[in-house]
This record gives sequence, structure tokens and C-alpha cells, in this order.
Amino acid sequence: MVDNVSLLSLPLDSGTRNALLRLPGELRNQIYRFVIPGSICVISWDTDVENLQKLLPGICKTSRQMHDETIPIFFQNIVWLLPHSKYVWPFAQFLYSFPNGIGFQNIRSVVLQDLSILNTKLLRRCPKLRTLVLVFDGPEIAGRDLIKRGRWKTETIAKTYDLDPIFDLKLLKRLILGFKTSGGWAHPGVSTNLEIETSFMDEIQRRESQAKVMALRNLPWNTGQWVEELLLDQITNEEEDYVEDEE
Repeated sequence: MVDNVSLLSLPLDSGTRNALLRLPGELRNQIYRFVIPGSICVISWDTDVENLQKLLPGICKTSRQMHDETIPIFFQNIVWLLPHSKYVWPFAQFLYSFPNGIGFQNIRSVVLQDLSILNTKLLRRCPKLRTLVLVFDGPEIAGRDLIKRGRWKTETIAKTYDLDPIFDLKLLKRLILGFKTSGGWAHPGVSTNLEIETSFMDEIQRRESQAKVMALRNLPWNTGQWVEELLLDQITNEEEDYVEDEE
């Protein structure tokens, strides 16, 4: 279920906890970010609320105060990868298990490997999303007739999927379009991705969004692998800058 998640598993002892809580809040946050590293969480077929709760690092379970201070950082430091729309509901249940929308509010990075997830309410509930990755490959593409004569049919994509939540994300900094190598589920012979890149850039500009559109081409089949190699460090390092901007 979880790919490359390495988190502290044990709560702090009382002496360490009390010493940490005596530090200034800004310094505590720096320590929290050090002990809760950036990771990738793949939501898969065996995902449920109980399994996701096990992802919480031990420091989140040490005291009520530390729980409240570390839970936002836990969510901010994870890149959440959803391979299929059927996994959205258990993921949403996990997020709903945290009061006052803390889970949804602190999601910063999401990778959607199934474009039909756009037709759910997930993105609308994550208003502080900073990085969104759309992977243009998967079973939904093969059955939707989204490619014709080696080119993506941008009008069909816009009619098939609800793209408005993407452009309504006021804090979105980066929209990444990921295109895998020919073969697999997608029809082979896609000669260019320029039309779809241009359509997203035009809409971003029309909505006066600050997001930058990036395209990654010829990606390997294992999404988790290239997300980690190309994006993980950059995404999680940027998060500290975003927090400072909010403050």
C-alpha cells in the first residue's frame, strides 16, 4: 500500500517531549519537518482508514499538543499518489477522520494516475494544493477515444473530465502533465503532446492563475519511481517556503 514512507514509529519519552515543547514554536516546526521527511504514499486496493492511520509517525501520538502541531506537517510532506478513482473514497474517509478539515486543508501534493478522479470532489476539498500531477496514461484513456491520428483530442478531454477544480485552485503553483512512453494502456503512436499542453496553459492564463504548466515526457511505467526521482525532493523542499509565505 505504501511506497517509500519512512517515518518515526515510536512516540517520544516524556523527558524528550517536555524539552521539545519548551523550544520556540518556529524551532519545533523545523524539528518536526526533519523527523517527518518527504515521502510518497500510494493509495491502493488494500487501503482503508485503519491502514492509513498506521502511517502517522510516533511523534504525532506523543501528546495532544504535538499531535495538533505535527499532523499538518505530516500531510504537507507526503506526495499522495492515487492510481484509480475507486481508491478516492477510502482516502477521503481517512482525511475526514481528522477534525476541522485538517487533512484536506494540508494536502499539498497529489498525483492522479486516473484522470476520472477529476470528476470527484477531491480537488475541491484541497484548497491549498500546491502541486498537481496528471498522468496521461491508464485504463480510462484506452476506453475514452481521447487520441485520434496520433494527437490528443483536447476538446473531448475537456468534455469528459471536470477540469474546473484545477483552475479554481488559487494557491496552485505547479501543474505537471506526465506522459509515459508509447504502449501500455495508451494507444501507441502519439506523435505530440503540444495540443494538450497548450490547452492547459491557455486556460491557466485565462483564469489568471499563477500556476506554471510543466510537461514530462517519455516517463517510465512505474509512476512512483519517477515521482520520487524527479519531483519528491523539489516538492517537499518548496513546502517550507510556502509555509513562510502563508505566515
